Amino acid sequence: MFRRGRGSWWYAEFTNETAEFTATDERPPVMLPLSAYADDIAESWVEPPAWLYRLWTAQSLTITEGAHGGGEASTSVTGLDAFAVVAGRWAAIAGAIFGMASDTERSADKLPIRTDMDGLWCSSVEGYHLRLTPLSEGRAVLSGVHSPVETTDPTSVVDGLPDWIGSLDLHPAIDHGALTICWWFDGTAWAASADAEFTDASHLPLPWVRSTEAAASVIEQVATSSGLAPDSAAVRDFVATSERDPYAARAKMVELF
Repeated sequence: MFRRGRGSWWYAEFTNETAEFTATDERPPVMLPLSAYADDIAESWVEPPAWLYRLWTAQSLTITEGAHGGGEASTSVTGLDAFAVVAGRWAAIAGAIFGMASDTERSADKLPIRTDMDGLWCSSVEGYHLRLTPLSEGRAVLSGVHSPVETTDPTSVVDGLPDWIGSLDLHPAIDHGALTICWWFDGTAWAASADAEFTDASHLPLPWVRSTEAAASVIEQVATSSGLAPDSAAVRDFVATSERDPYAARAKMVELF
């Protein structure tokens, strides 16, 4: 799969400069059609696992159409607030951590909770790594590895993915079939594949996305570990403001730290 700025994990080019492949003068194609990769697996004498065939097929469609699914059956995700609220809490914590981090930590991209032009990120030594990606029209997608335990069928989490979500909107773990979670917000509610094993916010290793108080508590812990003692009410107000308007929350963060 091609990822802009990160290269490809498969690529092939064929030329006819040193050998004759056929009796005609036709040169072989510069690159095989995308369907050839899935067809090759299908025609192999070794029967591939069903999930591997479906993964290749899905990724071939992704490159040409920009999506993994067609909006088939999905199920509701429970216990998670609207995207803007979740993103506000995430951004509040990321901003506080960035503000109290050293220059080395910032430049080396070592911050466990952070934001960049591709979205909001969170990782830990426990093995999880998640990405929250804002999309147009108030939509979003939350994906990644939320548990070091691999699922039996890694494609089950993206079955039924809406066509407005492209491959580049997902966590890079999609490149090697390692996603364990993929939830999307359509502007009104969160949903997941009908085959998804995890569909409740309690399954996320991020308790701070579920409430204002939990997010404020994380920020207070980070501040305390940095030798600061911010006012609890002020921290909660900062998070609540970020839930409504992350840009307005920046001024409050300067006052806090």
